[in-house]
Amino acid sequence: MFNIETLAERQRIGLYSRVSVIGYVLRNPGTALAWRATAATRRTHRTATTQWVQVWRARGTSCGCTHGCPTGKHIRRKAPGQGGVLSMDAATRDEQRAIGDVRTAIGIGMADSKQRLLIVEDDETLRETLSYNLAREGYEVASSGDGGEALDMARESAYDLIVLDVMLPTLDGLSICRILRKEQRTPIILLTARSGEVDRIMGLETGADDYVVKPFSLGEFLARVRAVLRRAAPEVTTRLESGDLSLDLIGRRAYRSEEELRLSHKEFDLLAALMQNVGTALSRDRLLQQVWGYDYAGDTRTVDVHIRWLREKIEVDPAQPQRIITVRGVGYRFEE
Repeated sequence: MFNIETLAERQRIGLYSRVSVIGYVLRNPGTALAWRATAATRRTHRTATTQWVQVWRARGTSCGCTHGCPTGKHIRRKAPGQGGVLSMDAATRDEQRAIGDVRTAIGIGMADSKQRLLIVEDDETLRETLSYNLAREGYEVASSGDGGEALDMARESAYDLIVLDVMLPTLDGLSICRILRKEQRTPIILLTARSGEVDRIMGLETGADDYVVKPFSLGEFLARVRAVLRRAAPEVTTRLESGDLSLDLIGRRAYRSEEELRLSHKEFDLLAALMQNVGTALSRDRLLQQVWGYDYAGDTRTVDVHIRWLREKIEVDPAQPQRIITVRGVGYRFEE
């Protein structure tokens, strides 16, 4: 293992590329623990790096697998006969997010502004092809080959678009689309080999924003993705209102019956996230990612604490809230 100062110096003088150095760091957890304390080029990422180093220490530093996974869990494939579909349980997804956030913290992760897409397709070759080409277009891509797992992923994280095959193991695409339409407004593109008019109508009536019939060209698919994302782009707004409650997003001020509320930075962002999704049940994980960011090392209890503080400030009776409603087993919903 290289001395960390030597590694940083070789990057500085150009002997090693930045990506090569970061790859080495991620394959050698012991080096990663020291990396945060050196190299002036990463000063701007020091806080986030320190947070994830703490997580790394708490979860263990090596699992002994060949690709250098630092967490003890990694993506596994189902046994032959199960279709070779990529599968991850909830704990594994959390660990994979941790690795991605370490990459972001030390400088090679996806930018926060990149649009996030979820590809749900049981054909592994097609899934990997679509994921690869969407990543080349600049999107951040997650994927799954199982309907039940995909539903969990869509509930746990915020995506800008979901590409959903109709025929899936565990839970079919139409059922997933129907469930998600009751919970969120994320745009959905359905993929299917059924080209009949009745099938198209059923897919669109279920809540899909577009319907793509297989086989299709890659160019057409990418064009449809861009078109759906354009249509779903939120209108620029500077003010949110609900009854006697209003938020000035530019001045970052909150008012209730013309009286200004004293909200902390995170309380304001959390209230804005809820008011921008009126009537939609938002999971704690989704709120944590949207308000605190992907590099936050805390847990979902942080959301509960801030919700309690918000209720004390905006509800007539915080013990019986009428605006911020608890959705059991999911998270919270804002009602007008």
